[in-house]
Formats: sequence, C-alpha cells, structure tokens
Amino acid sequence: MAAPAITVHLYRMGNPDGTSKDWAVPTVLDPQRLTVYFGRTGSTLRQAETPAGRCRDGIPIREAEDRIREKAAKGYQALGTFRLATNRRDLTPESACQDDAGHGQDASDTPNAVPALYWRLHAPATVTGTRFETAVQDTNERLATVGWSLPGSRPDDAGNRLWLRAIGPPASSHGLVPLTDDHRPLIAFFLLLARQEVGLTVADEQGQVITAWPAELPIEAEVLETLGLKPKDLNQWLASTNGDDWFF
Repeated sequence: MAAPAITVHLYRMGNPDGTSKDWAVPTVLDPQRLTVYFGRTGSTLRQAETPAGRCRDGIPIREAEDRIREKAAKGYQALGTFRLATNRRDLTPESACQDDAGHGQDASDTPNAVPALYWRLHAPATVTGTRFETAVQDTNERLATVGWSLPGSRPDDAGNRLWLRAIGPPASSHGLVPLTDDHRPLIAFFLLLARQEVGLTVADEQGQVITAWPAELPIEAEVLETLGLKPKDLNQWLASTNGDDWFF
C-alpha cells in the first residue's frame, strides 16, 4: 500500500523572474526529528530531516518555530494547509482552507508558532549616516534608564556597532523579534528607534505598523512610562511607508 499524502503548512516566495519557491513543514511533527520540504514551485520538493538532538532545545517544534519565523522574515507568505502527495510534487489545498488557498495567511495561524514583531529598514544605506547612528545611540541610552542593554553590547559600543549588536549576523535590512521575556530589550530598541523616523518600521503579525508596546507581552507600567513607549499619531509614520503593504 502506498504511503498516504502528508498534510503540511505551505509557504511560498516569489522570485523577480516570475517563478517562485516553496517551503513546507508537516502539521503534525515527529518528536524524533523535524522534516521539511523545499524547492521550486511545481517541481518535486526536496526533503530534509533534522534529528531532535540538533533541533533548538532538542525539540522539533521549537526548531520549526524558528524556521517559520526565518522564512517569514525572508518574505515567504503562508498559503495555508495543503496535502503533499507521495511524489512530493502535487499539492492540494485542504478542503477547510480552500477559500484561503493562494491568498496568504498570517504566519501566526500556524500552530505552535511564537508570536513576533517584524522590523524593516527601508533605506539600508542610512546605517552609515550620522543621523541614524545618533538615533541608535540615543535609543541605547534610553534602554539604560530601565537597566536594559542590547545583547552582547559593550560600554564603548556606539552607532553602527550597536545596530549590528541588535540585528546580529548576517547584516540585514529586515528581521524579526520573538515576543518573549528575554527579548524585551530588543523589542523596546526597535520600537524606540522606529519612533525616531530614520526609515525603520515595526509591524505585528498582521503586517500592521505599530508604535506601542505589544499587548501580548505584559510589561510593568513604570517601565513603559520610563521608556516612553506610548501610542502616538500615526499619520506621519504611515505617510513615510507610502501606504505599501511592506511585509505580508
């Protein structure tokens, strides 16, 4: 008897030449390994497996969460739940997701995914400019008022070096920050820096630009007050994005 088709969460990213590539992860994960499928849309997808011992914290679900976030940061869109045939080429939308197939869903709809904020620098070249470096320095000093600092930062770090501490290697113009307690300093850093109108925007899971601390991650009122992360008028902010749906 032939093996049954596999139910997967499908993600797709378009290429400049009009082609696209797919990445998929099973809806039900094997506790012993993480299996993913990837390749050019319409082709036979390649299969890769990562043993649990090489997964984040030794747990395939945690590893899957990280990879889903990485794909979202690169521009992949969630297309919903599909049945991947045994030939690893034919993909059929699940009946429950038929209406959504091809229109894209938020990565937050994927079970076990950790919510995150997504940041994007619209003019990467600005990181070498004095205005941007000053804004980064000012933001870092604001973090210090509540005893926070960027991971791995040093007292003599400034400007571009602080920015690289925040985004980590490799340098990129977009990325994400998981909404977890240990990422609070980074979340505050991006929100505060974005408020300084240096070409940086921060969005939630729905792709909406945000200015305030995310409700999903509770924080002490006095810390929020000291940081100055209160809602502000979005008109000027949204105008700077030219109305583009910049991420999803």
